[in-house]
Parts: sequence; structure tokens; C-alpha cells
Amino acid sequence: MGWTFFVLEPGLYYLAFLTPRQTDMSTYEKMLQDCPRWKIDIPKNIKLLYVGTLLLEGEGIKPLFGGKDKWRLASIKNMTVQDDHEFAVKLQGEYFADLGPVNTALMQGWQQGDPIILRSPEKHEKSPIPQKWRVNKFEQRVDIEPDVTPRDPGLPRQSRVQSTDLRKGSGFKRTAAFGISMGRISLDRTVRELVSTMIETKSDEILGRQGGSQPEEIACEIRTFEIATPATLLYWDVNTNIELLLRVRGQERSVSAMATERTYIWPSEEMITRVVNEALRQAEEKSGQALQELLALPRVTD
Repeated sequence: MGWTFFVLEPGLYYLAFLTPRQTDMSTYEKMLQDCPRWKIDIPKNIKLLYVGTLLLEGEGIKPLFGGKDKWRLASIKNMTVQDDHEFAVKLQGEYFADLGPVNTALMQGWQQGDPIILRSPEKHEKSPIPQKWRVNKFEQRVDIEPDVTPRDPGLPRQSRVQSTDLRKGSGFKRTAAFGISMGRISLDRTVRELVSTMIETKSDEILGRQGGSQPEEIACEIRTFEIATPATLLYWDVNTNIELLLRVRGQERSVSAMATERTYIWPSEEMITRVVNEALRQAEEKSGQALQELLALPRVTD
């Protein structure tokens, strides 16, 4: 079971439903002509409208990969709309309290041969939808303050960390099923600053215990720092993956950390923050272990 929302202007919309593609693209596109459709009528001056819960009956297949207990929907035999207004009210109170009460107008089934009524979305000088829900159609920003151990100001700075971000992309998004973006995920500092602070703190602690006075050069490659919320029609996974490569005194160590949680309701800001911080905690601990080994090695002399 899962749920999603759209931010739409007043108007008439048609929702089509297709199973995951298992054929060539041409055949799959032809299936769109006969796939189930549902008509959604958005009236004026409504901030929050519940249009129903879709119940699917069909056949499933086991994927080649992914575990023996996982099934994938292969075909749909029947779809019905159910009125779960009480559940919608619960979601409204938890996630959309500032939008006011929930109105209900269940979506209507549409079949081949039924007339198609077109009514363009109506634009208003002042939308009834608050601005924060209208960012990029239906995106909501998630701001995270990562929990990384702060550097002890009493420790002498003995390490010089050179961090290099090797990632191809630097943005994070919260997504729904089919990869639809549900908003940006932003950190309160850059990934490079975050990782550099973590490595500097750990290396200064270790060097302080060793009692050395000579500055230490530490290279850190950020190979992966990913925050993702892959989704199916039933649930969201919240994942954070971190991969670093540390080089000290001519030697190197890899550091990997991963944290994940699953939700059948909504990947909230609190959940995403919790998963990110768990991955950072692991990365911090493993970086400390790797640096302990590297800084115990003899220095390389020219």
C-alpha cells in the first residue's frame, strides 16, 4: 500500500495506469490505448482533494533478480476505486495540516467509447495552493542538517585534508514511483565540506594521541555520496550510500557506509535525516579505523 499526491490547477484530468514494461517499446505504447483510465475533476477553490484509493487485481511474476519473496505486477485484471476518506484525513493531519480540511470527489472510470471531455486547467492570479506546495509542480524541498562530530577547538590542527569530489552528479531528490520527482533534498553544507570536516576531526584526534608535531597530508576522494528514495507502488526505500578513498603516506584505504529504511506511508524529512545520519555515523567510525591504520605506517621519505 502506498500513496502519492499531485499539485494541479482546477481542471479535468485523465489518469492512465500501465504495468511495468515487459515488451518492446512499440507494443508497450499500443497498450496505452486500452489501459485503464480514471477521470479526475478538480474544482475551483479547493486546496486538498482526495480522489480515492485504487485497488488492483491482477497477476504477478517473480523477477529474475531481487529475492524469492518479491513479486512484480505483470497484468491487471480489474481496478476499482475505494473511498478511504478516514485514511485521507489522517494523512492530512500528519502531512498537509496547513491546507485545511480534506474534500472528497472520487475519480471516475473511463472506458474506450466513452466521451472525452476536455477542460483546460484554469490559471488564477492567486492560487489557493500555498507556494511551498507549488514548487516545480509537486515538489517539496527537504533540508537536512547532518550530524557530524564537531572538531574539538582545543586540538591543534595537524592534518591538511585535500578532498576531491569525483561524483558525476551533485544533487539529491526525493522520488515517487516511476522516478517522478517529489522535491529536492539539500544539505546545510556541501558534501566536500562535510566529508573534509569529518576526516580532519578524526585525523587530528589520532595525531593528537600520537603526540606528533609534523603536519600530515591526507587525500580523500569522494566516490559516492548518494541520498535516494526509490519507490514502488507499495513502498518507498530511503537509502544513503557513501564511498570514500583515503590516501596517507603512500598507502590507501576504502571506506564504505550504507543505511536504509523502508516506509509504506511517506519518506518524511525526519526519516531521510535519520538515514543520512546513520550512514555518516558509519562512515565516521570506519574512517577513524582506516586513518588509525594509515597514520601508524612509517612516513614516506624522498
